[in-house]
Amino acid sequence: MNIPPKKIPANSSNSMLDLYTHYGRNHRFHIFCGVLGTLLGRFSGLLPAFFLGLAIDLIFFDQSLPPSYVFSSQLESFSSSSILILFSVIITLSFFLGAVSMWLGDRGWNAFAQEIQHELRTDAYDALQALSMNFFEDSRTGELLSIINNDVNQLEDFLSTSFSDALRLVVMVIGVGLILFLLNPELTIIAMFPVPIIAILAYLFVRNIHPKYVAMRSSVGGLSSRLEDNLSGIEVINTESTKPYEKGRVSDSSSEYYNTNWEAISTRIKFFPMVTIITGIGFVLTFTVGGLWVLSGPPLGFSRPLTPGTFVTFVIYVQQFVWPIAQFGQIVNTYQRAKASNSRIFGLLKQSPSIVDSPEAIDFSPLNVNLNFNQVSFRYPSLENYVLKDISFRLEKGETLGVVGPSGSGKTTLVKLLARLYDVNEGSICIEDKNIQEITLYSLRKSIAYVSQDSYLFSGTLRENIEYGQQNVTEQQIIEATKTARIHEFISTLPDGYDTIIGERGVTLSGGQRQRVALARALIKQSPIFVIDEATRYLDTETESDIRESLSTSSSNRITIIISHRLASVYKSTKIIMLDDGRIIANGSHEDLLKNSPLYASLWKNQSTSS
Repeated sequence: MNIPPKKIPANSSNSMLDLYTHYGRNHRFHIFCGVLGTLLGRFSGLLPAFFLGLAIDLIFFDQSLPPSYVFSSQLESFSSSSILILFSVIITLSFFLGAVSMWLGDRGWNAFAQEIQHELRTDAYDALQALSMNFFEDSRTGELLSIINNDVNQLEDFLSTSFSDALRLVVMVIGVGLILFLLNPELTIIAMFPVPIIAILAYLFVRNIHPKYVAMRSSVGGLSSRLEDNLSGIEVINTESTKPYEKGRVSDSSSEYYNTNWEAISTRIKFFPMVTIITGIGFVLTFTVGGLWVLSGPPLGFSRPLTPGTFVTFVIYVQQFVWPIAQFGQIVNTYQRAKASNSRIFGLLKQSPSIVDSPEAIDFSPLNVNLNFNQVSFRYPSLENYVLKDISFRLEKGETLGVVGPSGSGKTTLVKLLARLYDVNEGSICIEDKNIQEITLYSLRKSIAYVSQDSYLFSGTLRENIEYGQQNVTEQQIIEATKTARIHEFISTLPDGYDTIIGERGVTLSGGQRQRVALARALIKQSPIFVIDEATRYLDTETESDIRESLSTSSSNRITIIISHRLASVYKSTKIIMLDDGRIIANGSHEDLLKNSPLYASLWKNQSTSS
């Protein structure tokens, strides 16, 4: 089946909300642990200052507690030393509670962050590989890698730290603010001085920093694309002696990232000191007014009394209240960075493939396979002109079609249409007289074994590449496929045989060896339609002839399509079509074309003479 990745509603506009509603719902336990640990940690952090203030008033200044304290009457029977010991035990227990709460909160938030990152990364990749080829025509590989890797990693600080910091800030503002108000509502007004000013600064900061972070994340993608291109083409860079030129291009991409990043940094480093100054002024103002209050009585027309113990408690709470507010800038900064990255991730997740299964599509296992191209015309979405025009042919099981023509005549495009990497603009392609658009993509592509001209191999062992995509492949099947592909003898000479590591893209193999490994991989698939697209161009004539003979002995149960610019590769085919400018200009058997097509006969003569 063609299983789609987890999709985000296309009309959703808040990617940060989507992050929690679509992914957080599966991790409620981690969120619960994080929230519980954060709340308990904040509660335990409030206890020492509270009991310290009570101790100062009860023990050192011999003052009575207000009747509003529920335990005031019980403490009257305690001696000063007993109260000191009791409060010391309570404060000690509060520290233990804080340590346990910190562990619980950190474990919850970090587990939540890692789970979300893992799911986002795999879903983003799944969404990416489900997209149609026209998406990749307009996208850079490095940019996509930057989204899946860098942007997802960028969320870690926000998910594991900043969200808990934000929750802690809310608790402190509400909880400590309420306690301060209960202790002394008049002095609380002084302590709250920084809050509205910081709120205004935060609004201005968010408005200015977000577009700069968006530009920065985009420049990271551009730099990643440049580096990925250059590392993939390092051989060309060396052989063409273009190292200074490429260094300049990397420097330009790096400079763009430097400039966009510095613009964000310049805005950020102006905001944080301003917040620190304002919160510091608020703390000093509270300390000064409160100190004068204790020394000389209520100032500024205030009327409530302020004991030394209450003043100490108030100052400590104000400090606990002010510094988290100072951290508010860092929380906003981390949020904006995460939002810029998350927008790019969810932008990818919301992409819809243009090639999808129709609701009526069925799984398909062809028996007496036949293939029919019926007046097929096609142009790529990015081009104005048609690449194929009015292509028609029919093949039955056991037949071989040779496709020849100059570069750019549309030979490879035939295969892309057959595998539904693109859909035809006009006409139809049918297998067993069933339109391929009525067949599930999974079963259609399972029915086609394709050896491309690029012969892409994955990093890993020879065995992993030959077995790729297949289950329960036996050793005998592997050996039979590699013998047909004329690569078994070479593999047998290697110290590790089929378990030899071949490096990224099969870099340790020659071009011809890579093509033969790819051919063996296609043979293992045992599909009813077998396509070879210029897949023997790196082989010598003798090896190519041997492979062609081996393939012909097992072609009776399948349709074979051979695409080549060399007529020697296709002349034994049941049917041959010649393409030029997207049209069939000649078709028939080798003998028919020699008689009826002067162009084919001329090419055959020239290539035979060259050989």
